[in-house]
Amino acid sequence: MKLYLDTANIWEIKKFYDMGIIDGVTTNPSLIIKQKISFPKIIKEISSILPHPVITETVSTDAQDIVNEAKTLSNIASNVIVGIPVIPEGLKAIKMLKKEHIKINATLIYSTGQAVLAAKAGALYITPTISTHNKNWDDSLQIMKDLIQIFNTYGFRVNLMAKNISSPEQLLDLMKIGVPFASVSFSILNKMLNHTMTHVGLRRYIEDWWDIMNIQEANLPKDQSSNT
Repeated sequence: MKLYLDTANIWEIKKFYDMGIIDGVTTNPSLIIKQKISFPKIIKEISSILPHPVITETVSTDAQDIVNEAKTLSNIASNVIVGIPVIPEGLKAIKMLKKEHIKINATLIYSTGQAVLAAKAGALYITPTISTHNKNWDDSLQIMKDLIQIFNTYGFRVNLMAKNISSPEQLLDLMKIGVPFASVSFSILNKMLNHTMTHVGLRRYIEDWWDIMNIQEANLPKDQSSNT
């Protein structure tokens, strides 16, 4: 599974990119406003940090306005992918932009049907927002299972991405059923990375290492010990 970090925070991106964990970044106006930096400036900065896809979001509601906004965003950097919500005007824009070879991520998807229509329109990424719209996690999983089956059956060349994942356990569930992409928060990756017993074990290793060094020094002849 390819993991895209859902953030606009430069420090968070650098932290996990330096570890080799993330395969891209997803962001949107709600995340960018927290950084107090202009939209184009922060997208350009993020795109310069990593060579992987940087997915951003349009906010227009008219097809031609969406197309114009998408072109502006895609011109910021070659690795920018434009997010477009699945509304009627959004689907029109996706069709238009596909002809111009601009890569699109279909967003704000809350049903299997919306996802299929976005794929038909020509979106490269299909990103259902899961977890929040279904109280039952099994229902969210079933949507993703159904989409995998539909896309495979009919040969859709799309990147299916899960978004709005609430826990590491949910992410692992998505991995088990074969979802190929996921947009995940900084906190979820941190929870996956950190385990209390790892820190306990490392502290024990360090303490034992110094005990070994002290034993070695105690066993040295006095003249050698004084020179160490």
